[in-house]
Amino acid sequence: MIPRWGEVALVEPDAVGAEIDAAVARVRAAGFTVEATVGDLDGLDAIRRLTLLRLVQESLTNVMKHANHAVPVRFTIDRNDHGITLTVVSGADNAATTPGHGIVGMRERTELAGGTLTAAAEDQRWVVRAHLPDRPRGGHE
Repeated sequence: MIPRWGEVALVEPDAVGAEIDAAVARVRAAGFTVEATVGDLDGLDAIRRLTLLRLVQESLTNVMKHANHAVPVRFTIDRNDHGITLTVVSGADNAATTPGHGIVGMRERTELAGGTLTAAAEDQRWVVRAHLPDRPRGGHE
């Protein structure tokens, strides 16, 4: 069951960075090397903050479940004039080369926020890319 937005605890602007840092720290504590770059998180509305945080958490949980520990994880959040992009690159485990239910849920969540998500094996790596625009499609909330 997908909760309605009114039932979801939204993330305060100041808490997003700390929550992302905590998610990265959990992956490091699980024995992974993580190269993390987090850009400007300002300007996201409540739904996009929550969406970004959930995408980070699910992506990094999938890394801990499925990725090859020997391959460093690259984690970036970039900001540009059109929105914010999350990229997570990890070592692909042979058992995790096709998207599962978690990826389907991530894609649905991203689309509800007006964004796009891809997740696929690329050159012996598993790559998740999500883009959340500053404004939803149609230009209004």
